[in-house]
Amino acid sequence: MIKGGCTFWARQTFDSDIFYNKPDKWFKIWFFIVSRVNYKDNSTFKRGENLVTYYEIIERTKATKDQIYKAIKYFKTERMIDANKTTRGFIIKVLNYGIYQDIENYQDDSKTTARRQQDDTITKEGKEIKNKYISTYINYFNEKFKTSYQVTSERVKKLTIRLKMFTLEEILKALDNLSKSEFHQGDNDRGWKADPDFLIRNDEQIDKWLNTDLIKKDSSNINNLLKGSKNYEDFKRGL
Repeated sequence: MIKGGCTFWARQTFDSDIFYNKPDKWFKIWFFIVSRVNYKDNSTFKRGENLVTYYEIIERTKATKDQIYKAIKYFKTERMIDANKTTRGFIIKVLNYGIYQDIENYQDDSKTTARRQQDDTITKEGKEIKNKYISTYINYFNEKFKTSYQVTSERVKKLTIRLKMFTLEEILKALDNLSKSEFHQGDNDRGWKADPDFLIRNDEQIDKWLNTDLIKKDSSNINNLLKGSKNYEDFKRGL
């Protein structure tokens, strides 16, 4: 294990003003400050805050006191930090630290190491359980809408994300409510009809149809679908 933890840096930093247009020492000072503030709260300072002394910055960056002063002034002007000068240095708070130091906020087409490790822990049995519940959703949709849609990788992805917020029973109840809407069954001037992706495209859509008070909920068919599904809790823990 690598000691000392890590600091995340967005690739868009390459396009930032401090990296592209400002003196090299300024970015070195910025790098040191972001790496020096607390990663988590302690008894003295909160996450993203710390006392940073002139001596530390000079020793680590080889910058002059004047360069440090000008860089700190720029960071404050650009709302990168809040800083209060003391006799020893600065009490600094890096603004938006929580956003940029949370790996979940970074989007990438490839899997992150953390996500890859999580995926690797899903057993063959867990995948079979997942497929079982996704098939249940698609089959129930086809029954309600008289269609013949198939399970696809994109639908697997969407439903897996929705299952982090809602139980399968809740999603099926929302689907049951949606199926009772004549408009979504195709009774409209365009002949448009909802497909399986319509309901699971986001959490708000499921929440809307789950909580609608225009349609009376009937969970008898859903309970039959879920009957005997004793591995559902194990499946949720594997998401």
